[in-house]
Amino acid sequence: MPTRYQGRSQIKDFYDQVGGLYADFGFKPEDTKVLIVTPNQVFAEYTHAKAVGTGRRIHHLFAGRLVAERGAGGAAGRIFGISHIGNVDQQVAQVGTLVDSLLATMKATGESFASMAHRHLTPTEVVTFIESVFPSAADGEVSQALAERRADVTELVWRGVGAELAMSETDGQPNPWACYNAVTEYFDHVVTGKAKTNNATRIANTSALFGSGSAFKLSALRQAQALVAA
Repeated sequence: MPTRYQGRSQIKDFYDQVGGLYADFGFKPEDTKVLIVTPNQVFAEYTHAKAVGTGRRIHHLFAGRLVAERGAGGAAGRIFGISHIGNVDQQVAQVGTLVDSLLATMKATGESFASMAHRHLTPTEVVTFIESVFPSAADGEVSQALAERRADVTELVWRGVGAELAMSETDGQPNPWACYNAVTEYFDHVVTGKAKTNNATRIANTSALFGSGSAFKLSALRQAQALVAA
């Protein structure tokens, strides 16, 4: 199989192939894990399917992404969340339900980010936020690598791409949104920019989406939301 499918025709061909491999292919809520939710995209994974040949349940990871272009009204779907069963009308109805659910989640998340952008943080709170996202070792030791990472992210809070816009609602002072934005910029751009080989870049990109980088970004989001709720 190709590694990428884009456009209606290619995605239809993909589902035709998947339908021949897995019986009743589709995402069940209990088998679906949402990994990333931002105002303009949702990324999730699905881990179970039933093989057509044997009828046995297998653990095969599928991943999907939905991106909203030109705002919520211009959603462009790139997610494997449609059961390969039933007629076209049933599948279209399922797509509509899926998109409505995802857009509702994105709207709620956008409102959460708006609240984060209005909560002023003191410099001490910024330091506490960063140390919470990047904690010290169990013995309290701060390695040179950890200290450098904290320093890089702190710098991005005030001078990163989009920092000025992120702090526009708090008169140029830091807020939870600016702190979260700094963490995402660090893993999505700074770490990948430091990679010296194609393989290192691939590893950094994979980490940002699926590995430790993704986990740090999720931790940053939860810390930022906690600051707003406090």
